[in-house]
Amino acid sequence: MIALLISCTHSFITYPNKFHRVQRAGLRLQDSKNPLEDIAKKAAWSAAEVLGYAAAATSSTTPPSSSSSPLLSFDDAIACLREDYDRDYFLSGSVTNVELYALNCTFSDPFASFDGRDRFISNLSNLAIFVSEYKTKVVTFDVDPSTLKADVRVLVKLSLNLPWNPTLNWVWGVEHQFTLNGDFYQVCTHTERWEIDPWEGVKQGEAEREATAKETYHLTT
Repeated sequence: MIALLISCTHSFITYPNKFHRVQRAGLRLQDSKNPLEDIAKKAAWSAAEVLGYAAAATSSTTPPSSSSSPLLSFDDAIACLREDYDRDYFLSGSVTNVELYALNCTFSDPFASFDGRDRFISNLSNLAIFVSEYKTKVVTFDVDPSTLKADVRVLVKLSLNLPWNPTLNWVWGVEHQFTLNGDFYQVCTHTERWEIDPWEGVKQGEAEREATAKETYHLTT
């Protein structure tokens, strides 16, 4: 869910050169025909991730705990996934069992993708610091045993712990593709999508920031 924090770093993407030094290796942009948009995407994504790490370094919050045990059947893996959604893993930063995800699992959102379970778990934990409150409702939870896929849609409304307190509201979906790794089942691709144009989602956060800035200006003048 690092794409959520892009909504609050959007004001930085006008200056992508500022962030080229902090972009991490292995980040792949989603396809675009607009080179400037690609630069903006990577700058915003990288800035959001770095912001998460910086916040975690200064936070006194204890990282959420997770178990680590192999899931020996597809049913067990799906049950574990359901528990992740019960605990709103993408906002709380807490996954039930890290072994649900393959070590080299590919994680992608509307902006970029990368490989690596450890990076994903760190991002979840770090970015949860920025979520002040939220409400979620699972809209659909579809499982196809024949293809080892689970597709989940969740209605999400949340407030970010930032000075202008932006509120974001949309349907968020994830396709979880499982694979049989040896004797146990794991997610090998975790593909996020928004049921709103990604940049429209970014503009939600930016619009609230601008409105707060104008209100502050009028109150101090």
